[in-house]
Amino acid sequence: MMSILLFTRMGRQVSSTEEANRTNLIRLYLEQMLSQVQGVEAGHRGFLLTGDSSFLQSFRESKDEINTDLAALHTLAVGHDSHQQVDTLRSLIDRRMFLIDSVIRVYSSNAPGVNRGSVQAALMPGRIVMDQIKEHTNRLVQTEMQLYNSEQRLKERNRNAASLFALLLIIFVFIVFTLAYVSLNRQLRISKDYLQQKQLALEDLEEMDEIYRNAEELATLGSWQWNLQTNLFKCSENLFRIYGSEPRQEDISFNRFMSFVVPEDRETLVKNILSAINKREAVVVAYRIVRADKEIRHMRAYGKLKAGSCDIMLGATQDVTDLKMAYEQLSAVNKELAAKNRELEQTNADLASFNFIASHDLQEPLRKIQTFVSFLEESESNLSETGKFYLQRMERAAARIRALIQDLITYAHATSQGKEWSDVDLNVVLNNVLQSLHHIISEKNANIQVDKLPVVQGSIFQLQKLFEHLLNNSMKYHKPDNPPVISIKSETITNDDGVLAELEAGRVYHKISIADEGIGFEQEFAGKIFGVFQRLNVQGDDVGSGIGLAICKKIVQQHGGVIKARSVPNEGSVFDVYLPA
Repeated sequence: MMSILLFTRMGRQVSSTEEANRTNLIRLYLEQMLSQVQGVEAGHRGFLLTGDSSFLQSFRESKDEINTDLAALHTLAVGHDSHQQVDTLRSLIDRRMFLIDSVIRVYSSNAPGVNRGSVQAALMPGRIVMDQIKEHTNRLVQTEMQLYNSEQRLKERNRNAASLFALLLIIFVFIVFTLAYVSLNRQLRISKDYLQQKQLALEDLEEMDEIYRNAEELATLGSWQWNLQTNLFKCSENLFRIYGSEPRQEDISFNRFMSFVVPEDRETLVKNILSAINKREAVVVAYRIVRADKEIRHMRAYGKLKAGSCDIMLGATQDVTDLKMAYEQLSAVNKELAAKNRELEQTNADLASFNFIASHDLQEPLRKIQTFVSFLEESESNLSETGKFYLQRMERAAARIRALIQDLITYAHATSQGKEWSDVDLNVVLNNVLQSLHHIISEKNANIQVDKLPVVQGSIFQLQKLFEHLLNNSMKYHKPDNPPVISIKSETITNDDGVLAELEAGRVYHKISIADEGIGFEQEFAGKIFGVFQRLNVQGDDVGSGIGLAICKKIVQQHGGVIKARSVPNEGSVFDVYLPA
C-alpha cells in the first residue's frame, strides 16, 4: 500500500514537472512569436517608409516562423484550458498578417490615388489588431504563469509528499526487514536449537547404543528380530559372538540358526516357538548350541510377536552356561552347608547335653564332696592339723572345679546364644555387678572408680558376665601389698581408615577401658591371655579357671566388637572394650 501511494505521488510529481515544462514552452513560444510578430510589424513599416523591398524579406521569414510557432503552441495547448486562447491568438495573428499583406499590396500597386494618407488609413486597423495580439498574448502568458505557479506549488507538495512517503516507506521497509530479520534469526535459532537437540539426541542414542552393546557383552546377551515371512533373522553383534561367529551385517536364515542347536533340543525348541506364535504369547525356552569350536553352551531365549504385527518376532538370547555352572556349584555348596548345618545342630545338641551334664551330673559329686568335708570339719574336732590342712585343700579344689564348670557353661552359653538384642544401659549392668561382687570388693578393700557409661545394643546377661570377669581379673591379680585400684572410663571414637583392622572402617564405637594398678604382664602375651585355659600368673590356689578372659572375648565378639589388652609388668593392665555405638 505504501509503495502504491509513493508510486502515485511520484507519478503526480512527474506530471507536475511535465506540466511545468509545457507551461514554460508555451511562454517561450508566446514570447518568441510576439517578438516575431513585432519583427513583421517593423519590416512592413520599414518597407512602407522607405519603399525598400529588402524589408519584405525579413517579413516573409518571420511570417514562416510565426506559423511554425503557432503550430507548436497549438500542439502544446491541445487538451488544456489555453487551447481556445491559442486559437483566438492565431486568429488575431492571421488577421494581422492579412492586414499587413493588404497594406503592402496597396502600397506596391502604385495605383492612382494612393498616398500617405490612404496608407495611414490602411495601417490603423492593423494597429488595433496588434494591440489585441499583445493584450491577448499577455493574458495567455499570465494564464500560463498562474498555471506554472500552481503546478510548481503542486510539484512542491508532491515532492514533499513523495519525500514523506519515501521516508515512511523506508521506515516501513526497515521495520519489515527488521521484523523479517528477527523472525529469520528466531527461526535460525529454533533451527539451530533443533539441530543441537537432534545432535544431542543422536549422541545420546549413540551413547545408549554403546551402553546397550556393553550391557549385552557384560550379560552375555544378544538381541534378535525374526521375520516370519522371509524366515530371516537380524542379530546384534554380540549374538554372533555368543554363537562363536564373527559379527556380520547380513541376515541369517532360520535353518542356519537351527544348525547351531543340539539335535536333541531342536524338536522341543520348534514346538515351543510355534505354540507361542499361534497363541500370540511370549515364549521362554532353554536349549543348547554347539559352537564352531565344538564347545557346547547353554542358552536361554525370550521372544514375543511385535505389537500390532503377525510377521515380526522380537527377542533376546542369553548365554547362561556360566550361570548354570554357578548354580550347580551353588547347589553343591548349599548341600555342603546343609550338611554343616546338620553337624552344627548335632554339635549344639551335644553342647546342650554337655550343659545339662555340667549343670547336674558333674556338679552333684562336687556338692557331696563339699558336704562331706564340711561334715568332717564339724564332727571330727580331734582331727590333726595335717588332716585339717588337707580338708581345706580338698574344699578349695572342689570350689575351683565348681567355678571351672560354671565358666565352661558360661562360655558355651556365650557361643550358642542367639542375638536377641535390646538397649542395655551399662551403668545399670555395672551397678548389678558391683552388688554381686560386694563381698570380694570389701574383702580386698578394692577402690573402683566409674565414669558414666553408654547405652548399647546387646544381651544384659552376657554384658554382666563381661564386667564380672574383667573386675574379678583385676582384683585377683593386684599387688600383694596394695589393695586393688580399678578405674572404668568411656569415650566415643571413630574407626578412621580402619585403624582397628577387626572393626568396620569409619564406624563409631564406644571404647570402655578397665584399668588397674596390678602386677601386669609382658605385652607380648596380650593376645595369648584371651585363649581358653591360658594363665600367665599362678599364685597358690587362687589361680582361676583360665576361661574368664576367653569368655570376655567371645561376649565382645558376639556384640560386634573387639577387646584389646595393654600392660606393663608391675605397673598394671588396661582392657579396652570396643562396642558399636
